[in-house]
Amino acid sequence: MGFTATATTANSVTTSGGVAQLTYNPGRIAPSNSAWSASRKPLAAEFTFGGEKFFLIANHFVSKGEDYSLHSQYQDPARASETQRTSQAAQVNSFTDSILAAQSTANVIVLGDLNDYQFSTTLSTLEGGVLTDLVDTLPASQQYTYVYDGNSQVLDHTLVSSAITSYDYDIVHINSEFPDQTSDHDPQVVRITP
Repeated sequence: MGFTATATTANSVTTSGGVAQLTYNPGRIAPSNSAWSASRKPLAAEFTFGGEKFFLIANHFVSKGEDYSLHSQYQDPARASETQRTSQAAQVNSFTDSILAAQSTANVIVLGDLNDYQFSTTLSTLEGGVLTDLVDTLPASQQYTYVYDGNSQVLDHTLVSSAITSYDYDIVHINSEFPDQTSDHDPQVVRITP
């Protein structure tokens, strides 16, 4: 580490003594890949907390702005933006795989506004058999971070690698249901015990 990266420098993963580390901390994931066209690029960083190293990948996937609504005249509604989000998820999953290939016990957290549902192709691609979406640990009645046209839905996610087994997770419903909002999304809170 210690190298300087720009917003267009692609990050990568190396190992030192069997421990994964980022080439750039923080650094972008595949910033020139077409998956990120007209969209925000993810940022990967590593932190040490409680003597344990954690890799965080912050995301804000492309919006659903061009998709048909759930109650449009077209059923099933077309979700053209999901194609790009699935490509974005594949890029983030590939980077996660590279961390876990370097160190199978790495603590990886992937989070952010992914603009898709927990049962979508996007989230299935992102999980890729190596990440667990913490929203699935909540009761069904609490699984929402956003309300659109009266429809409660999950657009924001926190996913963890299998090395992270001790955590408390919740969605704090302080925005999505109320007219006086700080944001149109509810925040997620996760406390991880190293």
